[in-house]
Amino acid sequence: MNQRKLAMELIAELRLSCSKPVTTPMECKQRFTTVEYDQHMNWKEDEKLEDSGPYKSSSTKSVHAWSKESHMEAAVRVVRYIKNAPRLGFLMSSKQSTKLTAFCDADWASCLVSRRSVKGYVMKLGDSLVSWKSKKQCTISRSSTEAEYRIMAAGVA
Repeated sequence: MNQRKLAMELIAELRLSCSKPVTTPMECKQRFTTVEYDQHMNWKEDEKLEDSGPYKSSSTKSVHAWSKESHMEAAVRVVRYIKNAPRLGFLMSSKQSTKLTAFCDADWASCLVSRRSVKGYVMKLGDSLVSWKSKKQCTISRSSTEAEYRIMAAGVA
């Protein structure tokens, strides 16, 4: 099955065929918390999601926890982004290069719930993107320096 067909099936399944596409998959600096965390902090801004309807079946595709309205809204935004360019892929440069460049960064203690850092890296061969990754670190770093060292080690590996 090709990428465009999967994208169109997802858009139809979630009844977003008439929705307006967006140019970014997520709003800048958007953070997600659990319902339990919000209750502990006495935050009442985000309502608990009672019935996720058709979105629950697609939860394994983009979001693992459907507990709040903001989670569902973020997943819908991702699908609207996919709708913008269902055939979007990666371009490889025609210039030959053996120069490998790596960029890495960590956002220390950025997860509000677990206080784990979010790490990420990008690998380029010449002008072409060849690898990338972003995820929460497995352990809690004691400092921003420790978080940075952890991502550098992951990037080199």
